[in-house]
Amino acid sequence: MGGGLFFAYVLCIILYVWGTYHSNEIGKASIIMQAKGELQRISLIGVAGLGVGLPLVLTLIMWGGDTNAFWIFLRLASVVAGDLALRFVIMKSAVYKPLLTRQ
Repeated sequence: MGGGLFFAYVLCIILYVWGTYHSNEIGKASIIMQAKGELQRISLIGVAGLGVGLPLVLTLIMWGGDTNAFWIFLRLASVVAGDLALRFVIMKSAVYKPLLTRQ
């Protein structure tokens, strides 16, 4: 069950990125800032590495039959760290359109 939830989480991340990128120019600028801008390192290491890559490897190891408390804890800790990195990147890359403009 944990593997299925993990893949659902990865699908949610992909849908977030796709939907935000294609929503408008402001969303596109936010995603570009996450992927190529000053937040690229956090996105790659935190979100892709800790949040997706390491849990994927650990899930595949555990599907092979080698399940113990250490692997489960390590996967849980890396998913939480990756999720916190994702939340940080989303909040830090937010680009806002001014609500009031002078004309």
